[in-house]
Amino acid sequence: MFHSPITSIASIPASPDTATTTFFLHATNCLGVWGTGIAKALKEQFPAAFEADMQSCHRGCLPGKHPSGEKLDNLVGTCHLIPSNAVSNAAPFSIVCLRTSRGYGRQTKGRAGLDRKDDVLGQTRLALQDFRAQLARLGMERQKDFVVWSPRINSGGFHIPWERTEELIEEVFKGWEGTWFVMTPL
Repeated sequence: MFHSPITSIASIPASPDTATTTFFLHATNCLGVWGTGIAKALKEQFPAAFEADMQSCHRGCLPGKHPSGEKLDNLVGTCHLIPSNAVSNAAPFSIVCLRTSRGYGRQTKGRAGLDRKDDVLGQTRLALQDFRAQLARLGMERQKDFVVWSPRINSGGFHIPWERTEELIEEVFKGWEGTWFVMTPL
């Protein structure tokens, strides 16, 4: 894992030519809400990706309702990989949504809140394992060509010390031949 001085999505060195081997990964909730931080920036720059994630989270829900109960349990700890061609016609990368918490903020009637830190970390491990399995399905011979970019996931809105998540990434991706860049905040 490499720490990068790049601090914005627009500065990531990628192009439509490398879009199938470049991934931008961020931690998300299971409600399909990209309301703050890097998720909000992604939503503004790639609205089709946001829409794809929201629809994935809300599939099977009544109109205007958030997922709950068993639906949330089935989403949390998974990885939703949005291919570059679904992000936009000229997207420079695919977007990876690690569903590390059922919700965000305080729980309200009809909406899940942010999970406890230990739960978020356990769900992060599962989501990272899911992501690694999806990368393997894309082709073992291509692994060395894959490049992942991410912020310090979970450390913003989910309030997890970065070092705890970094340990999980290193554990789950041990032996992986691709490259992972972590964007360092200013």
